[in-house]
Amino acid sequence: MTIEEKNEFDTLEVLDVEIEQAEYIQTIAQGWAAPLNRFMNEEELLEVIHMKQITDSDGKKHLLSVPITQPVTKV
Repeated sequence: MTIEEKNEFDTLEVLDVEIEQAEYIQTIAQGWAAPLNRFMNEEELLEVIHMKQITDSDGKKHLLSVPITQPVTKV
């Protein structure tokens, strides 16, 4: 790691997440939850729960039976 990389790393914000959520982040980052590239919104969550599929931005449907969500709390 270069000095510039270390300085940039030191300025990054740290998020505390539980191990289960870290595993979901890894799943998304590695592409295992394709076509998702983020946590689901409410519409996508309902589609997966009720239809076991998700529609991508091009309108194509993909099988997906496990919701990929992140709990949200008010700070």
